[in-house]
Amino acid sequence: MIDQLGPGTDDRLALGQRVVAMVLFTGPHGGAYAEQVVVPAASVVPAPEGTDSPAAATLLMNAMTARLALDTLAGRCRVGRLPQ
Repeated sequence: MIDQLGPGTDDRLALGQRVVAMVLFTGPHGGAYAEQVVVPAASVVPAPEGTDSPAAATLLMNAMTARLALDTLAGRCRVGRLPQ
């Protein structure tokens, strides 16, 4: 949930809004296991309506995993053939 917004944050985010964010374990914006984090607005998306917090928290990592798999396989897939 958004507690504060930094200067220049666009209007797609609002105080009190349920959100999920891609938070790295290290670096200036680290702390994925923290109760509160400060992250760039570009790393934040609204939590989907109807999802509970544990489910919403997994969405970005699952999406990144799927994207990595598709990127990895893209050069090896052919129509009608599975990658070797």
